[in-house]
Amino acid sequence: MPFTIRPMTPADASVVAALHAESWRTAYRGIYDDQWLDEHAGANRQAHWARRFAAPTTTEAGLVAEQDGRAVGFAYLIADDDPTRGALLDNLHLVAAARGGGLGAALLRAVAGLAIARGWPPGLHLWVFDANDGACRFYERHGGRIVERVMYDTADGGSYPARCYHWDAGAAAALASGTTAAGAP
Repeated sequence: MPFTIRPMTPADASVVAALHAESWRTAYRGIYDDQWLDEHAGANRQAHWARRFAAPTTTEAGLVAEQDGRAVGFAYLIADDDPTRGALLDNLHLVAAARGGGLGAALLRAVAGLAIARGWPPGLHLWVFDANDGACRFYERHGGRIVERVMYDTADGGSYPARCYHWDAGAAAALASGTTAAGAP
């Protein structure tokens, strides 16, 4: 099914928050506390995105993916989180029905290109829970290299093992152009 990717605006805060919570409820089930996901994730993500859009900056940007006029995913970048690793891909989430059809890869390429176009610190990085096997495979398939492992404190009050994936400047440029460092699309 065809999709479009467009810049995120403050008017997207509520729909992005709902997508974020929905994605957490599927991707993080068994990682986060399940009861917390069911009862609190929605309000938590609404508050998070309301705060984020209440004070927009020039060092943050997001993209929204749509299919048939409906938002089905998003990605969000922070330029100045760790200049030695490049822009932080703080979020890349899709609703479950949109996974596996190339939309995640398209969003990943688009945010890599966005960071380059804005002249942000070279490279790209993100944090992924070790138990999120599908996401780990996805980022490895697209050239991400594990550079750090930590216990990551989360919104549900837990702390879970996570890894940082990194693309150096050359790998991020290859990603933005539609290939990974390994040459795979």
